[in-house]
Amino acid sequence: DEQNPTIVYNSEGTYDVSLEVSDGTETVSITAENYITVITAPASPEAPTGEAEVCSNYGLTYEYTVSSVANADSYEWLILPAEAGNISGTGLTGTVTWTLEWAGDATVQVTAMNDCGNSEPSAAFDVMVYICTGIANNIDESNLNVYPNPNTGSFTFELNGFNNEVVVTIHNTLGKIVYRSDKLKVDGNFSKTIDLDVKEGIYYMNIKGDNVVINKKVVVQK
Repeated sequence: DEQNPTIVYNSEGTYDVSLEVSDGTETVSITAENYITVITAPASPEAPTGEAEVCSNYGLTYEYTVSSVANADSYEWLILPAEAGNISGTGLTGTVTWTLEWAGDATVQVTAMNDCGNSEPSAAFDVMVYICTGIANNIDESNLNVYPNPNTGSFTFELNGFNNEVVVTIHNTLGKIVYRSDKLKVDGNFSKTIDLDVKEGIYYMNIKGDNVVINKKVVVQK
């Protein structure tokens, strides 16, 4: 009986809309099928994943990813503190350019969005940002070989082309360290076999020493 009724929907779905007009003698009605779609604001995403240790002084970009959220149309990425860098992207991948010569602890978060609003931000993914020296022109990922890759958790890594004492760490996408070996002496060439007792997924190997920082992705499939 109302000309402009307010309707409250209690659940998601697609609904018909009917209009009925009467002059007291004759009644006319019309129905628009599947006229209104009701959705809810998306839930908060899981924490992003990506590199947990990065270099800020080479102008490199780093990608962070998140799993999709039901009802989300787009995503908003956030770095804290804001001065640590810039992050772009409205989808499941955020691309970070860290501020040159900035160092410290930073976090990456993401929010899911649709026409109903924004979710709460995801849990923070912690990133340690370093100013890396002396490695831009001569030591990089090509000095590290991992095979087989993908693997079942057992693999060999080889370092070559430099002399240094390094620390090797492997962390999962949440930043948890699953392997660490200190004071490995690289004298031109070095190889070591690792047997990780971990679940399937993506892991990141980090090689760090004086004037040396190398990162490589390791994929475990079982």
